[in-house]
Amino acid sequence: MYKKIIKIVSFLIVITFVFIQITSVLKFKDIDGPYIVDVFYEQEDNIDVLVMGTSHVYMNVNPNVLWEDHGITSYVLAGAVQPIWNTYHNLVEALKTQKPQVVVMDVYLATSDGEYTDHTTLVKNNYGLNFSKNKVEGLKAGVPPELSFVDYLLEYPTYHTRYNAKVLQESDFAGTPSSGHMQDLYFKGYIADFRVDERVNYNWDVVERQPLPEKAHEYLMKIIELCDSENIELVLIKSPFADELEDLEYMKYNTVADIAKEHNIPFINYNIDNPANIDFSTDYFDHVHMNVSGANRLTKHLGNYLNENYEIADRRGEAGTESYDVAADMFEAMLLNDVLQKETDLSKMLTLIQDNPENYELIVSANGDYMNSVNYNVFAETLTQQGRDPNKIGLDTIYLKSPNEETKISNDPNGFNWHKNITDNIVMSISRDAAHLSPVVYLNTVSYPMTDNTVSIVVYDKLLEVFVKEIHTGNYDTSTD
Repeated sequence: MYKKIIKIVSFLIVITFVFIQITSVLKFKDIDGPYIVDVFYEQEDNIDVLVMGTSHVYMNVNPNVLWEDHGITSYVLAGAVQPIWNTYHNLVEALKTQKPQVVVMDVYLATSDGEYTDHTTLVKNNYGLNFSKNKVEGLKAGVPPELSFVDYLLEYPTYHTRYNAKVLQESDFAGTPSSGHMQDLYFKGYIADFRVDERVNYNWDVVERQPLPEKAHEYLMKIIELCDSENIELVLIKSPFADELEDLEYMKYNTVADIAKEHNIPFINYNIDNPANIDFSTDYFDHVHMNVSGANRLTKHLGNYLNENYEIADRRGEAGTESYDVAADMFEAMLLNDVLQKETDLSKMLTLIQDNPENYELIVSANGDYMNSVNYNVFAETLTQQGRDPNKIGLDTIYLKSPNEETKISNDPNGFNWHKNITDNIVMSISRDAAHLSPVVYLNTVSYPMTDNTVSIVVYDKLLEVFVKEIHTGNYDTSTD
């Protein structure tokens, strides 16, 4: 009897283990929802400013700026199209592990008249939370009658069909979002975008009021009351909207301003008088979301406001804040990569790399009739100015240049295959067959063919674990990812 019990228990343990492993692969890992919450649980208990709301904050507020300018520890705990009831339940969840001094909440959906949400919004704003009474209540508030509450509570019924190979990605097995970028783990909920879409600023000239929908008003008051009971300063903001709204929406936001005034809560409406000096021609990548330039500009204003109105500690140098320094280094690397990707002058590109040798892993290969490529003289002249001999670049050798070492790889015209683990997550392979002039570089399974009849340089950022670009001396200057 005892042995039978042992066998049953052992079987159940194995089944449970296998189920957990399968679930970890199949579950949703959206960067704009569950993953932000997953990473939040990993934070040290030192967040002084908690930023909450929709994509209007995870795209528009950059914690790296608050840290670099003021030493403020912050996190953006938000989700795509997040209903205000999910913002409330996220706040309840956050206060289980954090004691923020200030909560900054964007009020974009504090005016929504929706009673429930759809499948995608349910997933992105509930699935990251640990199972608890609070999570159950958040789901009850959002699951519509036509959908199964139990399916969303258990979660597995909504994603078990993701086993299809066309759906699963390599990142699913690594437990990371589909972007697979290292900065997603460190950017404290902020999602950076460098695209530019020229927009215009619409004047906010509506002065009438419209009552908030009942459910939205209820949860706005719950947030105000929770912050008050926990002695947390609440700051309401409205991110600048580079699109014209219906008058009714303006009226509702005016009502939010009245509620804030009634409860002595600051309300910064970035749509009125443009206090952050947003440049609408350069600071957006669509009609509501800011690119890095706009997010930095808005966050600088917000940081100055917080610094001037609240006694928030400057935690730079304190134990337990090392991840903020890592994030700052990664953000600087991302900014440099953006400059390098957009640069089209070969000499300037090579100089950028030379001036920042600690950032990059380089694969340099001379391919075919490279000395007659259009810009070879620029390449040779730049290397000469840097004190290097361009004649050492030859057809027989590929150079792998790391921050602290240089590796020479034989470029055998009959074919070769070479590989190296350059980080814990990335395997670099370089191969060539006899039928081709140029080798191919692989980062894991993604290929980056070098260009025939040129000197080709594949640039890889080791810190961020991303391909940056291929630079070569051919008829065109660059080939970007």
